[in-house]
Amino acid sequence: MTRAGWWLTALLLWAFCLRLGYGLARPPQTLRDADVDHYAAIAGSFSETGTLMLDGKPTAMREPAYPVYLGALFKVFGRSYPVVLAGNCLLAVLALLFLFLVGRDLFGPETAFLALAVGTVYPAFVFYAAEPVRETALLAVSALGLWALVRALGRPGGAAFAGAGAAQALACLTTTVFLPFSLGLAPPLILLLCRDRLRDALRWTAIYVGVFALLYCPWLIRNQLVFHRFIPGTSISASAILYSYLIVPQELGGTPQEAALLVADPVYRAISLGDPDRRDALFARAAAERIRRNPWSYARLATWRLFIDQWRFCPRPRTDPGTHRLRWWLSLLSNGWIIPLGFLGLLLSRGRPARASVLYLFVLAVSLVYSAILTMLRYRTPLMPWMILYACLALRLLWSRRTSVLGPG
Repeated sequence: MTRAGWWLTALLLWAFCLRLGYGLARPPQTLRDADVDHYAAIAGSFSETGTLMLDGKPTAMREPAYPVYLGALFKVFGRSYPVVLAGNCLLAVLALLFLFLVGRDLFGPETAFLALAVGTVYPAFVFYAAEPVRETALLAVSALGLWALVRALGRPGGAAFAGAGAAQALACLTTTVFLPFSLGLAPPLILLLCRDRLRDALRWTAIYVGVFALLYCPWLIRNQLVFHRFIPGTSISASAILYSYLIVPQELGGTPQEAALLVADPVYRAISLGDPDRRDALFARAAAERIRRNPWSYARLATWRLFIDQWRFCPRPRTDPGTHRLRWWLSLLSNGWIIPLGFLGLLLSRGRPARASVLYLFVLAVSLVYSAILTMLRYRTPLMPWMILYACLALRLLWSRRTSVLGPG
């Protein structure tokens, strides 16, 4: 093994041990208490019955990839928090590996190793690996999908784009938020960057989309057969969330004031108490009507989310004061330099190499989706590997300019 290989192995092993040690040092009393998003519960049903169920009924509350992954682990090792933690730690290592591979392919090994070292100790990555939520899975599948696409664009071929389509389908089966990038932006990007071989580009794009559809459509078919309606990703109503945060100021989300504001709204109360099968359509209609009545207010809200709230350094107070103070300082000391330098790196690189536009468009697409509905630091997690990568690129470029001006002495 080369020296670089040893360093890579050591950093990934350190990342796994750091996350595992953090989780074991602060385990929940029970897995059920920590499973607020029901991933472990759905995974448990999959391990026992081979189907995705919650409270004894079929569910599409969560996209299938992460519960199926946990369910497979539960089947082999048993249902417990240490199994969830170890599974998340493995996903975290894979995410860091793909971050390194993308960085090395686009910007060279120095930038890639620096980004890997930062990602290894980035507080949010360590924290979410210890939680029974899908954020670490999102890191892994999004990094895999972007690496596969960057690699295919660098060495184009049918097999490479088939792999990219499969990786992007897996990402979208983990969260529907990736769909606008994977189906809306990636195919035109393939055509654009491979335009000098247009016939091949058309074939490669068709292969990418075909493999994506082959892997993604079974989830749509399953939902149609089970629920007798089209559910593209999850049955949790994004329309309800959209409407809620047209009423509730973003800074009050997750607080008792949010519940009070929603209960006081007659439209929200009427829809919530009505037919569950019609709620999504009714919330979508109510949100559209509210936006139609005051489009400039919604435009200002979405713009504020996109440019300000999405990229704030520190979390809002949602936990006990001592815990919040620690998280606030950890966020400031990490995000406080990563985010500004990340945007500087995006500017200094000037979109080169051309394949790096994959990262630009991914960050833009995910940011736009959330700015249209709601923004919170947790949802920014899949974007941060690429902000770290560009922050490290900015540091390297600035250091190169400094040494070229001052000389080696």
